Amino acid sequence: MDVSNNLQAKTKEELLTLVLQHQTTIAEKIKKITEQADTLEQQSTTLEQHVARIAQLEERILQLLQEQYGRRSEKLKEPEDNNTFDEAVVPPEDEADIAATDAAITVAAHTRKKHGGGRKPLPAHLPREEIVYPLPEEQKQCACGCMLTKIGDERSEQLDIIPARMKVLVHIREKWACKGCEDTIITAPLPKHPIPKSIASAGLLAHVVVCKYEDHLPLYRQEGILQRIGVDIARSTLSQWLIKGGALLKPLVTLMHGMIRKYDIAYADETPVQVLHEKDRAAQTQSRMWYFAGGAPTERCVIYEYHETREGAIATTFFKNFAGYLHCDAYGGYEQLFTDKTITHVACWAHARRKFVDIIKTSKHPSGVAMTVINLIKKLYEIEKKCKDENLTPEQVYTRRQEQAKPVLLRIKACLDEHVAKAPPQSAIAKAMNYTLNQWAALMTYLIDGRLEIDNNASERGIKTFVIGRKNWLFFDQPEGAEAGAILYSLIQTCKLHDVEPYAYFRHVFATIPYANTDEQLIALLPFNYANTSPPTAA
Repeated sequence: MDVSNNLQAKTKEELLTLVLQHQTTIAEKIKKITEQADTLEQQSTTLEQHVARIAQLEERILQLLQEQYGRRSEKLKEPEDNNTFDEAVVPPEDEADIAATDAAITVAAHTRKKHGGGRKPLPAHLPREEIVYPLPEEQKQCACGCMLTKIGDERSEQLDIIPARMKVLVHIREKWACKGCEDTIITAPLPKHPIPKSIASAGLLAHVVVCKYEDHLPLYRQEGILQRIGVDIARSTLSQWLIKGGALLKPLVTLMHGMIRKYDIAYADETPVQVLHEKDRAAQTQSRMWYFAGGAPTERCVIYEYHETREGAIATTFFKNFAGYLHCDAYGGYEQLFTDKTITHVACWAHARRKFVDIIKTSKHPSGVAMTVINLIKKLYEIEKKCKDENLTPEQVYTRRQEQAKPVLLRIKACLDEHVAKAPPQSAIAKAMNYTLNQWAALMTYLIDGRLEIDNNASERGIKTFVIGRKNWLFFDQPEGAEAGAILYSLIQTCKLHDVEPYAYFRHVFATIPYANTDEQLIALLPFNYANTSPPTAA
C-alpha cells in the first residue's frame, strides 16, 4: 500500500508540474501574441502615417512644379490629370445649384478690340514740323492744255524722335560796383538749387529719379547712356544725387503719412529687399520694403518704408492714432493692430481664393471642394464688377452686397464647415479651408461699408511695381539708398494714382521745394495738388 500511495503521489506531483509548465507556456504565448498584436497595430499606424506623408509630399511636389514651371496666371484651365491627391467631391445637386446661380448672375460681355482697326492719332501737344512737297512745274498743266489749280493738300503724319540731348546751364550773375566810393559791390543772387554746389539741375535730377524708379533703369546703365553722349558722371555720383534728392523730398512724405492717418481706410503690405551694407548684418540678409496707402480718394497717398525686419511693431508705429479699416493679408505681425478694436481688419478674398486655385492647378477632379469655393468666390467678384460698371455710390454698393453677396458668403461658409473635418489635416485642401475659416470674420468685413474693397489687390499692384524694379537693379548698396528709394518710390506711385506725369512733377518739385518754408507751401507740392507752373525765381 505504501508503495502504491507513493507512486500515486509522485504521479500527481508530476502531473501538477506538467500542468504548471503548460500554463506558463500558454501565458508566454499569449503575451507574445499580445506583443505581436501591439506591434502590428503600431506598424499599421506608422504605415498610415507614411502613406499620408507620401501623399502630402507628392502633393507638395506637384505644387512646387506648378510654381516653378506652371502658368503664373490665376485664371483656370482644365486641371492637369497628374495628381495623386483626390479632394472631396461635391454632390451633384450642389453642382446643379452652382450652375443655376451662374445663370442668374450675368456680366456685361467684353469685346476685344481688333489690332488692325486703325491707328490712334498722334498726341496733339507734340510739336509739328511741316514738310511741303510742291508739285513739279511740268506737271501743273493738264493734257487738255489748261493750267491746274490748287484745291487743297493731302496730309499724313510720321513720328520722329530726337535722342536725348544735354545742355549746360551757365549761370551768369551780374556784379555792380560804385565808382564813387569804390566800397560797394553787389552781385545778383543765385537761384536756389535742389543740391547746392552740384552740377545737377532740377531737370537732370528728375530724369535720374524717373529712370531709376519708374523705368527701372539701374544706375550703371544710366552711367553708360550718359557716357555715349559725352558726359562722364560716375554711378556713385548719381547715387549720391538720389540720396540727397530723397532727403530733400522727405517732408512731403511726412505730410502724406499724416493724411493716411486722418482717413479711416488704409492698406498695407510688404516685400523682401536686399541691402548689401547694413550694420552688423550679412549681405545676404533680407530686409523689408513696407507698403502703406490711404487717404481720401482725392488725396490718396502711397508710402514705402524701408526697414531691416518684418516686425509687426513697424505697422503699429505707422498706424499710431489711426482709426478705421485696414486692408491687409493674414500676416501675424498685423494682429496687434486689431487688439484694441480701433482698427478693423479687412481680409483679402484674393488671398483666400489663391490657395484653392493652387490646388485646382494640380488636381484631376474639377468638381471638388476647391472648385466649388472658387465658383462661389467668382460670384462675389462678379457682383463687385457690376457695382463698378454701374458706378454705384458707396451706399448703393452696401445695399447690393447685403442683397447679393451675403447669401453667397453664407454658402461658402456652409461648404467649408461641411468638408473641413473630412479632409486629411495636413493636406492642401484642409489648409486652404482652415485659412479661410480662420479669417472668416475679417473676410466678411467688406460687407459693412460700401467704400471697402473685396481684396487687397491695390496693395499688391503697388508692391508689384517695386518688385519689377528690384528684378532690374537687384539690391540697394546702403541703408541710406534704400530710405531715399522708398521716398522717391512713394512720390512716383502717388503721381501715378492721380495721373500726374512723374518727370514733369519731379522737375517742378525739385526746382520749387528749396523755396517752400511752410506746411502750406509743401502741401501745394504734393502730387494731387500739383499744377504745371513755372519755378519761382530768386527773391
